[in-house]
Amino acid sequence: TWRCGLALAKGAGAASFPSAAAPAWRVGFGKAMRHLKGEDRSNTRSVKLGGDEVHLAMIADGHGGYEASSHVATHLFDHFVAAAAGDGSGCSLRRAGELACSRIHMELLSLEPATTSGSTVTVVAFNATRSQLTTINLGDSDVWVIFKGAQAQKLNEDHRLECSPSERARVLALGGKLAHAADNLGRPSGPLRLWPGGMALARTVGDSDVGSCISASPYTSTLDVPEGCAGATVVLGSDGVWDAFSPQVAAKVLRYAYASSDAELAARLVANRAVAERHSFNPETNQIEPRDDTTVVVLRLRRDGEERRSGRDSGRDSGRAEAGPGFADGDGCGCSVM
Repeated sequence: TWRCGLALAKGAGAASFPSAAAPAWRVGFGKAMRHLKGEDRSNTRSVKLGGDEVHLAMIADGHGGYEASSHVATHLFDHFVAAAAGDGSGCSLRRAGELACSRIHMELLSLEPATTSGSTVTVVAFNATRSQLTTINLGDSDVWVIFKGAQAQKLNEDHRLECSPSERARVLALGGKLAHAADNLGRPSGPLRLWPGGMALARTVGDSDVGSCISASPYTSTLDVPEGCAGATVVLGSDGVWDAFSPQVAAKVLRYAYASSDAELAARLVANRAVAERHSFNPETNQIEPRDDTTVVVLRLRRDGEERRSGRDSGRDSGRAEAGPGFADGDGCGCSVM
């Protein structure tokens, strides 16, 4: 339940447009990465779609190599913008996300040299003109939004087989086999997986060796942000982030991220806390290291004038529609942040 009166639309989305007098949005991007395997990728971009100002952020958490996630980070935004065809409405962006993921998947299946790597995909598109957040996701790279005066809300679906009865039913209906991997004593170990391939996720791009049970059809949604909400922080993270947190710690970290005066600072805060919560120790360097690739992208959204009223004006976010540089170098199961 939203204290700000937010409305979540799935499928056909009704737009909620700000009035002509509504303050414009200031948008800041931030990112932080802590590498282990080097398979995470991320990107940001700001574009015009028709007369709409749209800000994009994405994370691709690769597995089985970096080829798939690198391809996603390099090409997905181009496919997404082309598929939107100048229409920034929620309905158009959700459809564009579906088409872009399908195209990326087909490209990966025919990539030369061939690769069996795969990747999650999580994209957030903030339409600053319409005050809408559209989410596209495959896999388990979660995204949360924190609005001023409201509780944190998860925007994506979790496609881990361990966590999703609907995904288990879908792959079983297609003839997939579900089982845990075995440890060195032959006992079931780790998360539930799809065989052949041993995939813990049911929806990804790539993974050419797994077969037709893997789906590249993403979950999509659009969230209307009312004029009354003066600010929001959107946090995208690979599973190396969210697996590190209990729901209670995640809630605290997300509140700190909202309170940060700078998007880059917020991203570093989340990533560093994740590594502090879940890490290994390298005796050669005398330093802690992440147990998984840990990647965070933050969008900091504030209405014009809100920073000055709160006395927290930030140089990083001082320009309207500021776009961070593009960069190309995925949840705790059942996590409910309150």
